[in-house]
Formats: sequence, C-alpha cells, structure tokens
Amino acid sequence: MMTGRAPARARAAQVIAGVVEERGIEAALAGSPSLCHALSLVVRTSNTFLGSLMWVDWLRFLGLQ
Repeated sequence: MMTGRAPARARAAQVIAGVVEERGIEAALAGSPSLCHALSLVVRTSNTFLGSLMWVDWLRFLGLQ
C-alpha cells in the first residue's frame, strides 16, 4: 500500500484534468472549438509537466534519486 504524497498528487492531477479541462474550458468556450482545443492543450501539457516534477520530488523523498 502506498502512503504519502504521491497518491494525493495523482488525485489532484485527475481533478485538474476532469474539472478544469472538461467542465471549465469546454463549458466556457463552447462557441469556439479551436480556442477550446488550444487551451486544452496548454492545460494538459502543464498538467503533465507538473506531474513529472511531483514524481521527481516523491522519488527524492523516498531516497531513490
């Protein structure tokens, strides 16, 4: 069983992807599909980058890096 910060961060990433992207961006920009796609790309890329940084922090915390 995993304990610590990693599971909470994974949940946070899912919340960001689900709430911000699907419900926020798509609802706010329903009339402009190209802007919706561009902003969605920015959110997904940022979320991936932050998730990678969080894994590095988690590995350092465990002493694996």
